Amino acid sequence: MDSTYDSIQNLAGSFGPIGQFISLGMGANKLLGNVANKLGAGTSGMTTTDALLGSSFL
Repeated sequence: MDSTYDSIQNLAGSFGPIGQFISLGMGANKLLGNVANKLGAGTSGMTTTDALLGSSFL
């Protein structure tokens, strides 16, 4: 699922300025989530669905 998120982010970036803005926002969201988790301020990022699918997408 994480690779799907990355693929959608890359695809969004190909749709002109608006798509690049969306792609940038998706990347920033992912980065901030990773930083928060590394600093101990985030959650595990795992929902029940994620645990079953082996992803932190949802």
